[in-house]
Amino acid sequence: QMCIRDRSTQSTWGDTLNLSEFIDSAELLIKTLSPAERARIFDGPYGSTKEKDCTFHPSINKKSAEIAQKLRPYGSSSLYDHYHEERRAFEVRMKEKRSVKDKEELRECIFRPVLVLSLIHI
Repeated sequence: QMCIRDRSTQSTWGDTLNLSEFIDSAELLIKTLSPAERARIFDGPYGSTKEKDCTFHPSINKKSAEIAQKLRPYGSSSLYDHYHEERRAFEVRMKEKRSVKDKEELRECIFRPVLVLSLIHI
């Protein structure tokens, strides 16, 4: 049997191809395939996988799980909700600190004008 290495040369089965020759041959083969054949190759058992086919579940080190539980005690609530709750608490603390700072600055003010109403008699 004969296979086409490129359009000008031919070789028999069993010849060794370098990487660029292999890629060229694969591209030429893909161009000759029908859409159904392409789908069978690229979407088949070795092609693209669907999320439902993924069965990998990472095993988590027990010590890491303990540390994560201490650092993230929010448990089953979503990370999004936890973030927003932390953000609200942070904003409240910052508002209180600003208020205390403003009061301290006002307490340090020593200029207190004395307003005297003078009565003018006509």
